[in-house]
Amino acid sequence: MARGVAGAQAGASKRPTGTAPQTAGPEAGRGEAVGPLERGLDVLRVMADSAEAVRPGDLVRATGLARSAVDRIAATLVHLGYLRAEGRDLVLAPRLMEFGNAYLDASGLSRALRPSLERLTRTLDESVSAIVLDGCDARIVGTAVPPGRVIPLGFRVGDLLPSERCAAGAVLATGWDPPTREAWR
Repeated sequence: MARGVAGAQAGASKRPTGTAPQTAGPEAGRGEAVGPLERGLDVLRVMADSAEAVRPGDLVRATGLARSAVDRIAATLVHLGYLRAEGRDLVLAPRLMEFGNAYLDASGLSRALRPSLERLTRTLDESVSAIVLDGCDARIVGTAVPPGRVIPLGFRVGDLLPSERCAAGAVLATGWDPPTREAWR
C-alpha cells in the first residue's frame, strides 16, 4: 500500500502543476464553506493517485487531515457511491466518472471531437488524443484508437500533462498571454 500513496503524499495538498487557485467569486477562499469540499477533494486526489486500495490511516498520512475528518469524508463518499469500502480498504467507485463526464458532456467536446478523432486515427493508423489547456497544463479530453488495436495504457481521458513535458503543452503554450506565462514560471 505504501507504494501507491507515497507518490500521492508529496502532492496531496498541492494544486495541479502550474495552476493557480481559482475562486468562485469575491468572497471565495479558504473559508469554512470551502474547507469541507476541499478536504473531500484532497481525499479523492490521493485515492486517484494510488495504484491500489487505500486505508483511512494512509489517507490521514497523505492528506495531513485528522483521522476523524478522514473517517467522516470517507463515510460520506461511500454513502454517496463515490467510494467503496472493501473490508478496511477504500477504493474508488465508478460513479466518480460522473464528474469528468459532466465536463465533457456539458462542453460538447466528446460529441464534437469523436468524428474527427476517429477519422484521424484511421488515416494515420495511430492512436490520437485531443488536448485542451487547463491552467498552465494540458488535459486530455478525447482519444481514439485504430480498430483492432489494443488500447494504449500510457494516457487516459482526464489525465493532466505538465505543459513543459509534452508536445501538446508546448503547442498550447504558444497562445499564452503574459499573465499565464508568468503563472507557469
